[in-house]
Amino acid sequence: MFCPNCGAYLNDGTRFCSKCGSAQTVAPPVQARYVQPAPSPLAGGNPRAEQVRNAVRKLGGSPLFLIVCICYTLAQLISLLTLFIPNDLFSSLYPLLRQMGMSYSDIHDMLSGISGTSGIMGFLGMIPGILIMSGLWMVYGTCLNRSNRLGTGGLTMIQVINILYLVFFGLAMLILLIVLLIAVAATGSLGRYGNDVASAAGIGMLVAFFLIAGIAAFIFVYYIKILTTISKVKETIRTGIPNRKVSGFVAVMCFISGGFSALGGLISITGLAYANLSTILAILSSLLSGTLMILIGVLIFLYKSKMRQLEEEMLAPPAPAYAAPQPASQPAPQPAPQPAPQPVPAPQPVPAPQPVSAPAPVAVCEVTAAAAVEEAVEETVAETVAATVEETVAEIVEETVAETVEEAVAESIPEEAAAQQ
Repeated sequence: MFCPNCGAYLNDGTRFCSKCGSAQTVAPPVQARYVQPAPSPLAGGNPRAEQVRNAVRKLGGSPLFLIVCICYTLAQLISLLTLFIPNDLFSSLYPLLRQMGMSYSDIHDMLSGISGTSGIMGFLGMIPGILIMSGLWMVYGTCLNRSNRLGTGGLTMIQVINILYLVFFGLAMLILLIVLLIAVAATGSLGRYGNDVASAAGIGMLVAFFLIAGIAAFIFVYYIKILTTISKVKETIRTGIPNRKVSGFVAVMCFISGGFSALGGLISITGLAYANLSTILAILSSLLSGTLMILIGVLIFLYKSKMRQLEEEMLAPPAPAYAAPQPASQPAPQPAPQPAPQPVPAPQPVPAPQPVSAPAPVAVCEVTAAAAVEEAVEETVAETVAATVEETVAEIVEETVAETVEEAVAESIPEEAAAQQ
């Protein structure tokens, strides 16, 4: 800032100038205008968003999804049981190791160590499946409880496990392909010296390399589509906006893998009479896995169809509000023509007041009263006739006099004119 008196440069907030000593006016800090925050997409009150969430809730709490949860849980229980069942591989290794000169105690110790290690590794390998099972039950529980807000915790858990699957699968395939490339290069260098076996092995490894790379790419795309589908469902739940862009590729792959798994289980049932416990559990696991995958494919297509329907309803123009038909307006009636005003009659002369006759004495009898009435009527008639005659005579006299005067005047005018000539 600068001093308005002497123009010296001052630090912000200085109250007095160090040069001239004049007081400085410090402007008050400008406060930012308050802006009301935009409502969150999760805020309630939007009937469209609630309709979309209720559609997702209905699918997540449907009997089909419950069967999916039950099948996945039973498959995990079967996998856990197989960890405690002796493997047939160990019984086949026992005579082979015995022929190699190993003692019974050494064979027992080695197989026990292998069995314990495989059990621990198998249990660790089941942890992702157990977490996915927990996520499925979380989704079913939150969809079944309509009193709470629809959450995405179960879907997030399933998504994280699939991401870990994808990462470890990618690393394993990368290591395998690197090893195959090194082996192909080694056999190729041996083939230069005329080793036909090495050349054939190199060609076989090269074919295996491309085959494994293709399968790995296919599985990689499959996991990517699974993650995309879960993300779309979570976005729909969070925003309340329908999104039908879930992967149909995942649904088709679920149908294919589920069909092969169920078919393999059904074929294995034919030899069930000679099967041991491990084989029976493997058959049950195949049937459960096949049912599980087929139902997941059905749920994906149902979700896709429902979201398409909601999108079409949301994009459709709103229907006009219904209004009852109004009757046609009738023209207002024309006012009736008013009659022409009648000429006001000339005022009639007020008749002279008549003398009031003295009240007749009250007759004692009826004859006297009748006579008095007759006399009064006669007097009134006589007075009226006399007055009328007087008026008539006066009018006649006035008219006669006026006519006479006019005639006299009219006759006198020509005589005067003749006398003047």
